[in-house]
Amino acid sequence: SPPTDKKERALIEKTLTYLEMGSGDMSDIIVSMRRFPFSLAIQRVACEKLYAHCFDSEHAHAIGLVGGIRTIIDAMEHHPEDVSLQRGCAGVIKHLATASTYNLEMLDKMGTVGIIVGAMERHSKCAPLLESCCWAMESMSRSHSQEIKMRVAKGGGIHAAMKAVEIYPNNESLLRAAFHCLRQLGYNPSNYNNQ
Repeated sequence: SPPTDKKERALIEKTLTYLEMGSGDMSDIIVSMRRFPFSLAIQRVACEKLYAHCFDSEHAHAIGLVGGIRTIIDAMEHHPEDVSLQRGCAGVIKHLATASTYNLEMLDKMGTVGIIVGAMERHSKCAPLLESCCWAMESMSRSHSQEIKMRVAKGGGIHAAMKAVEIYPNNESLLRAAFHCLRQLGYNPSNYNNQ
């Protein structure tokens, strides 16, 4: 028989406590995210814990190998309105993209650029999110693969970064992120004339 709501809620609480205590490795974190895809609380805490693992590039590569890319993309798609989760996921993507060719190819296959651009369009008034998204695209654009670079650019990357600059012409850290992103995409920001 299907679990009751009460049982499910108890399990969510238990998992949340487990994650918040810093228990569990990358696989446990990803399993929790996959087990409770619609629990925003779980997704937020798990994403934060996953982000902490990303600074080690071997860990970041391993996150890709154990299904972390699909999991992060799902989190973004299931909770499109949650700015802090969107930003956390963009931060994870930034590190996953440069950790290995496998990760980058998976991110590309999963349509990550479209999802990031969508987040930027939905939350165009949130500078910190726009900044995280620009860094994620910049990271994906560091690829030696011209095809992937092209897909980031043509998938709305250049347009989204330029739009962020238009909305926040005086936000130094956002400008830095956007210009680095544009430069990686082969667009020369110095040609951009400030209106």
